[in-house]
Amino acid sequence: MILLICALLFFSSIAFADNDDKSPWSVSIEGNKIFSKFQLNEQLDIPDEFGQLDTIKQDFLMRLSSENIKALYYSRGYFSLDLKLEINREPLSNGNIQRNYDITVSEGECYKFNDAKIISAGDEPIPIDLASLKITKHRYYNQDDISEDLQEVQKAYRKQGNLHVYISSEEHVDTTAKQINVIINVNPGPKVLMGNVITTTQRVINKNEKNQTPEQGLTDTSWLSSLWRIPKGEIIDGNQYFNFKSKLYSTQLFTQVKLNDSLREDGLSDVHLDVIERVPGEARYGFFFEEIYGFGAMAYADHKNFFGKFNEFSTSVQ
Repeated sequence: MILLICALLFFSSIAFADNDDKSPWSVSIEGNKIFSKFQLNEQLDIPDEFGQLDTIKQDFLMRLSSENIKALYYSRGYFSLDLKLEINREPLSNGNIQRNYDITVSEGECYKFNDAKIISAGDEPIPIDLASLKITKHRYYNQDDISEDLQEVQKAYRKQGNLHVYISSEEHVDTTAKQINVIINVNPGPKVLMGNVITTTQRVINKNEKNQTPEQGLTDTSWLSSLWRIPKGEIIDGNQYFNFKSKLYSTQLFTQVKLNDSLREDGLSDVHLDVIERVPGEARYGFFFEEIYGFGAMAYADHKNFFGKFNEFSTSVQ
């Protein structure tokens, strides 16, 4: 017993010695008002093994991490930010030298949105009112507003059939007036006209089986294709196109759903729907589709017209 206790103490001392920092350090942040010290320390994202690095690597990594704080302030419009990093060396009682990283922040004034434009590569009218965007309201700059406005512009183009629209933004900083001018560049791409729906289903491959060739799924492909409600020859509403994929995932019947479109010689585009089913008996089922798809909740999983034979399970409607 005594030997066991001595061994535990010995290994514990080794463990504590391993946890001691090879290069002791500390970080302090002063001058911050907009963000708390906790937020800024989180933004530094200093790794746990920082104290085990040599001092050259520590200094390099801390300078790199301080750029994360700048990025946080810039994302909220503080482009006049002045951030200084000082590295001070402090002797410790045990003879080691501790590196103190002192960060001083001067936040400055928050910039505002000023002018906004949408520049489209196509000749067709822009399908969204520029005045409805947040970046036109002369609000304080916020990077999230730009991201949300880009999504709204994307939805507007997708709704009129531009499935493959490409959108990017440019931000021009006016340091004199402390304003941000935003340009949204749009490459609409062609409008996609509906052709046919081509559906394939596969079952999840059991890793324990020798035969690794994918097998056809149990789901009735004609039933899956019937859920698609855009008639042949009509423009494909891109929002409905991408929501359709989310709806299939929400059934929890499939582990993978792929949607692709391919242009035909007649100008129409076929939609290819490829799904991989979950292992029977492991799924949890709820509502399948909203009323727009003309489908409610599934009552029995062994319905021949739907999914063939499945293991017994219970359902609940929420």
